[in-house]
Amino acid sequence: HKPSMARGWWATFWSWRSQTRLYVLKAWGKLASTRGISLLESVHLWLFACGVLGGDGKVPSTLLLIGYLLLVAAIVVVIDLRQFWLRERPWFVAAARGAVYATASIYLDSVGTYMVAVTNEYRRQNIVLQDNVDELLKEAFKSWPFLEIVFLRVPELDVAEGFFHTLGLAVFACIAIEAGKTSVSLFEVTSRAAYTLGTCRLLRILCYTSTVKPSQVEDCFVNRYDETYSLREHLREAVSHWRIAGGCNDLLYSGHVVVLCLAALLYHENWQRVQSHRWLAFWMWWRLTHASFRIVYSHMHMSVDLIVGIFVTVLIWWWVSTPRVEAVGIEDGKVSQQIVAGLPERDEEMAMVSDAGSRSASFDHDMDLHTGNGIDKATTPTTMESPPPPPKTPSFGRREREQVRWWLGWLVLTAVLGVGLLVLNAEQAGPLSIFNAKRLQDIQLKPAMAAPAVGGEQPPRLFCAMMHLETSYSARRGYADAVGATWGARCNGLVMWDEDRSDIVPLDEAASVREPSDATHRRNRWLRTRRLLRYIQTGPATRYDWFVFVDDGGFVVAENFRYAAGFLEGQAANSGGAEDRPLYVGGGWGFAVNRAALAKLLRALDGSGRTCPGGPRSENVHALVHDCLASEAVSPTLFDVNSDLRTALGCQEDALLSVNLKSSSGRPCRYAVLSYLIPSPRWMYDVQAAIYKPG
Repeated sequence: HKPSMARGWWATFWSWRSQTRLYVLKAWGKLASTRGISLLESVHLWLFACGVLGGDGKVPSTLLLIGYLLLVAAIVVVIDLRQFWLRERPWFVAAARGAVYATASIYLDSVGTYMVAVTNEYRRQNIVLQDNVDELLKEAFKSWPFLEIVFLRVPELDVAEGFFHTLGLAVFACIAIEAGKTSVSLFEVTSRAAYTLGTCRLLRILCYTSTVKPSQVEDCFVNRYDETYSLREHLREAVSHWRIAGGCNDLLYSGHVVVLCLAALLYHENWQRVQSHRWLAFWMWWRLTHASFRIVYSHMHMSVDLIVGIFVTVLIWWWVSTPRVEAVGIEDGKVSQQIVAGLPERDEEMAMVSDAGSRSASFDHDMDLHTGNGIDKATTPTTMESPPPPPKTPSFGRREREQVRWWLGWLVLTAVLGVGLLVLNAEQAGPLSIFNAKRLQDIQLKPAMAAPAVGGEQPPRLFCAMMHLETSYSARRGYADAVGATWGARCNGLVMWDEDRSDIVPLDEAASVREPSDATHRRNRWLRTRRLLRYIQTGPATRYDWFVFVDDGGFVVAENFRYAAGFLEGQAANSGGAEDRPLYVGGGWGFAVNRAALAKLLRALDGSGRTCPGGPRSENVHALVHDCLASEAVSPTLFDVNSDLRTALGCQEDALLSVNLKSSSGRPCRYAVLSYLIPSPRWMYDVQAAIYKPG
């Protein structure tokens, strides 16, 4: 019978794989004998160069993804997995035990990170501590600005790139083993690194829970956690999510620098085994040093956190001994055991125990024959004593097989639980708290006919502008869908300003024409706000009466906001002011202007006054809008203290017109106009269900 098409493809692939594997191993042998730059060193230099040319201060994630795919392809094509298992299985139990230990430690660190932040008594205060390294960087960059440009241009070694380089080291070590150029147990090195990582994480928990340091990131707790959760809800969130990005008060010492330091240590001890040069190890230490300064510069950690983290990792690495394992063989039908410990002293011994009868052993034997150091048994005289038979392929006894199955099960269970926590609870924000759900249910809606008319004709037409702050595609897509399906549909006009969307790109390009040439990075919020205003100037400015600007964490109750806007217009007209009096309100949620105030704001942007900057400035958009309108003699309307408006909106004493969902203080007015600091698109639907009650 003719083979099926699938079998034909498989045979073709296997033949191609065998030829490719032989070619790679021969090429590796030639490269190992030269003094040029090795392939692994070339990968480091190329990624670094791409990061410099990219200009974002890090290696592009697309390149890392391509690199991961190439490493997987190398594993499938070049490495003989069967021989790899025969060679590495004596250390499998130790490696699996270490992996489970490290994973459990990282999870406990995630729980501790969350709980130490939400139980900190000073969590809402911004307490700044003096960091002399940070002060030194500021003074140096102030004196020599070009140093800051170079410092930020050099790509920062982050955890994703560090893990990629570690995996690359392991893959190239496997190729060197296949080529017979080195002898090292990858599972043994893995177990040592895993035990080091797990121990560092557990010790880290003890450090930051015993002495709680204040976060150096402004409003860290408000932006990351929900104060309205009860203790029970906080415990639920702590154990049901795996927060790998850190928290606010888990400072001493840095968990990120532990991972980066482990990568540097692995290169420090194994650069020779992959036929590289010593400078590659120093290169990794230099990347670690630069990454540490970048972390201090971003105020994510203080310098003491990084110094302690590096020294603790190095000390624990040298303290964690090589695991004792049992290499099991068969002699004369009986199981014999040989206790193995200390990799450098047993390279040749383990090559005999683990690689006997394998292709690697055959490759070494052929090389010996080629150099004249071996003995060809086919030409050996009969008078010569017969050589001893080659050692048999090692096999496990019953006890060892049970241990492998046991720890393999634990490893699979740990992987399933870990991936499940990361995938099923990918959103770091939990559900809407019970406290928030109850107070949002107290908000009622003003009927559409109750809104005061503007100009005696109709209720004010409301244009809503939502600016995306999230950078990931999935988050932006989630917020866009949620806003369009909830409060955005109740505005008279809506734009969701996302410069990465195909329908916004031409609008952003047209708006950029009227911007100054010294504008800052495209992600700067003030630059993005100015371009959004330029877009509104070209069309919506003449078709709507009020314009409200929020970020992706805002929820506008359009019916109540429309009523409040009309009330302010009527109040201004009754006080003897002009009908086109500019009105402007703002707060932590964003800002809103009527048509007259929008015209003043646009005129201020066209001017060259220093009170309304056009170039790169800070991210405090509300303060900059206030300065621009102040340059046109427009004062903010006291939105929250207008007693007549508060009475009309059913506000009792200390009630809130705008509800901060991350704060537990205050109850909302009966006709509150908006809520803000919504951390997840899922919350949009929960807020919608609470305010717009079914039926």
